[in-house]
Amino acid sequence: MTTDPDHMVVDLWLPRAPEAVDQAREALSKLRGLRPAVEDRLALLVTEVVGEAVRNANGGGDGLMLKVLLDDIVRVDVAAEGAGFDPVAARAGFGFKLLDHLADRWGAEPSLVWFELKK
Repeated sequence: MTTDPDHMVVDLWLPRAPEAVDQAREALSKLRGLRPAVEDRLALLVTEVVGEAVRNANGGGDGLMLKVLLDDIVRVDVAAEGAGFDPVAARAGFGFKLLDHLADRWGAEPSLVWFELKK
């Protein structure tokens, strides 16, 4: 895991297992300088996206990558090893619905879900 609070970066490999959600939230707790409302949205959306990846990522790999960059915006990438996400199953969950309502921008590809929040 790389967590750099001075440059506001998290770069973390996560297992495709339920404990990935707790590990992702722990990494976020080391970031500084965000308004409480942004911290709350960030934590909720990372929890949901990582949880959806754990539940709906297809085989071929056993891990996920979480990357958080803080600059003028907060940018989060969650990438799945292997074949990526099952988009039908993932869209049935609450994670993407929350992204629609809480993220300023977001997108999904077969092996990557990303979102952005204004600081």
